[in-house]
Amino acid sequence: MTASSDWVETKIGNKAAVITLKRSPEGSFTAALRQAYLASLQAAFENPEVETVVLASSKGGFTLDLPLFERQTSQARPSLATLTETISTAPKPVVAALRGRAADAGLELALSASACVAHQGTRISLPSFAAGTLPSPAVLMKLASHLGPERTHAFLASLADMPVTAPSLEPVFAEIVAQNAVGAAAQLAQQLAPNTAKTPAFQEPTRYQDGLTKLRRALTDPAKASEAGTLIEVLEAALLLPAETFFPFAAAQIDDLCKRHESRSKGYRRACKLAAIRAFPEAKPPEALTLVGTSLQASRLAFMALRANLPVRVISLQDGGFTAFRERIQAQIKLRVANRHIPVNQADQMLALLTELHGFDTLHTAEWVVEAAAHSIDAIPDLITELKNATSEQTTLMLTSGMLSGAGEFAEQFTPRIAALQIHADIGGGDLAEIVLKQDYARTDRHKAPMVAALRRLGVPVVFQAAQNGLASTRLLTALCIAAEDAVARGMSPLRFDTDLPCRAKPFAAQNAEGFRAQPFRISAFFSDKVTTKAPSLSATLLKAGIDGGKGTSALEQGTPQLTPEAENTVAAWQTLVGAPETLPAKSPSAAELATAALLKAGFDLLEAGTVQYPWEIDLILTVTLGFAPSYGGAFFEAEAKGLASYNMWLKNLSSLRPEFFDASKELGEMVKNGLKFAKPGQPGLAYL
Repeated sequence: MTASSDWVETKIGNKAAVITLKRSPEGSFTAALRQAYLASLQAAFENPEVETVVLASSKGGFTLDLPLFERQTSQARPSLATLTETISTAPKPVVAALRGRAADAGLELALSASACVAHQGTRISLPSFAAGTLPSPAVLMKLASHLGPERTHAFLASLADMPVTAPSLEPVFAEIVAQNAVGAAAQLAQQLAPNTAKTPAFQEPTRYQDGLTKLRRALTDPAKASEAGTLIEVLEAALLLPAETFFPFAAAQIDDLCKRHESRSKGYRRACKLAAIRAFPEAKPPEALTLVGTSLQASRLAFMALRANLPVRVISLQDGGFTAFRERIQAQIKLRVANRHIPVNQADQMLALLTELHGFDTLHTAEWVVEAAAHSIDAIPDLITELKNATSEQTTLMLTSGMLSGAGEFAEQFTPRIAALQIHADIGGGDLAEIVLKQDYARTDRHKAPMVAALRRLGVPVVFQAAQNGLASTRLLTALCIAAEDAVARGMSPLRFDTDLPCRAKPFAAQNAEGFRAQPFRISAFFSDKVTTKAPSLSATLLKAGIDGGKGTSALEQGTPQLTPEAENTVAAWQTLVGAPETLPAKSPSAAELATAALLKAGFDLLEAGTVQYPWEIDLILTVTLGFAPSYGGAFFEAEAKGLASYNMWLKNLSSLRPEFFDASKELGEMVKNGLKFAKPGQPGLAYL
């Protein structure tokens, strides 16, 4: 006997119902799909011919997660918690059969069953802490009763997929099988009475309480304190309370956690990354990466590709370049092996995937080519011409040299298959790729799919933008430096600004050539149309006065947080032109407030110019590339979290020294007037809703 919907299928035989969840085209566990799944569960529980139930999946059904916007707002009915509680309190034995990969909401369904059977190659992931929340109460009860406090915490705090054969996960699985997981689950279900699965962790309450005590003592990471603190309370309740009392208690604790600003920020930031990975059509990923050049950008890309088991072929443009490049990659691998980030047996496999090519004539059959030679601006046009002539029309070609600040100059060279690329390597919340397209191609998805597939192969989220001089990340860094100038002119010391700023990019700290030293150039090149006050370039004079310092040195004179006399004179002259300190509000804004105001205005400018499509994309860029703390969701997120009307009023009272770089009150005022909000990651449509 078979009953089915499009994505949920029930087969009944031998007094067992096998409910199979299929992965829908949307790639998410939508409310409609949850309703269909709940209906199948209830039908099986009410069917007198069914004595046991097996939960199975097809084509990644157990990798489904809730829609991104539901993770950030509230869940439509039926909620995931409703499904997991229905499974965990079922009147009949329910056994889940896992194979392949299981994660997120799909894994929660499986873990709420009476027992789980897994194929030996299965890998699972439930990165709840990264999203600033915890799994549903039924899942927490299962993990608590089988793993105990410490192993539950470790599992939920991990971002990596974990093999079901890991010793730390062994108690969760009733059986690990080499063949038919569904068949083994059906046999096991016949042996179980409902809701009588073993609870090994609860059988040793003293040891369980000791684990809770150790977790409390280890609460030293402020980035995870909220989630860990709530988890400890819930895990203790799981031991002490009966299920009918535990479920509402845990649900209330989780709901309270999700309402906290820091948790909302983490959930939003994770949703931004997932949206940047998922938001494009599926395409076949390349079978290899071909690098032209051996720059630092090439090293980053090569390491990412090798770690993802993707062959890397390198064309060096200088004698001996490949040998030095290989040694550099080998040193990176050795360092990560020593730090236990890479297994020893993977190191040799990675190096075996790195090979050298000779000559551009080898590029004709390449699927994905990245130019990463760090050439001078003058040499770039000829190099682009050579690469275009050497590659086929099917080759995805990405250019890096000179694109950080000058992509607009080469935009006419771009085609649907040729774009600029900038990889940002884990300064804040993971890697990120900016891909720059010609204006005509920046709003259509068809030709973006191969580029997304290539970067997705490396596990890197992508933000697309229209070509202009100065990538969005560079302009946002410039806005941060402008906020630093404003703070200094208001009387704040550079040291105080750097210390108070909740990000790793410190404008006054020692910088490389793309940091504060480049500030005068970036303002004149990117914002010449906005400079209306004609104020002298404070950054240039601070640089001359020694405030910038040099790479590896202090940004200030040793032993004092004060400006040098020359810099003090410059600040005084600057203030005379743009506004005396006594005209400012009595309470000066903090470093974070000034940074948010400047970043918000720069973000609105990027949206108005059509460079970037959504506010959440800008928040993703700035939080990753500037390295903001997890509690900071981005300028648009922070403005909306404070309430757009309230934030707009604060902005009007800011009395910016250079309002053209800070004042977004007009844009916010229009949003408040029309009742608009910023679109969340995963919400289709316009930038504002």
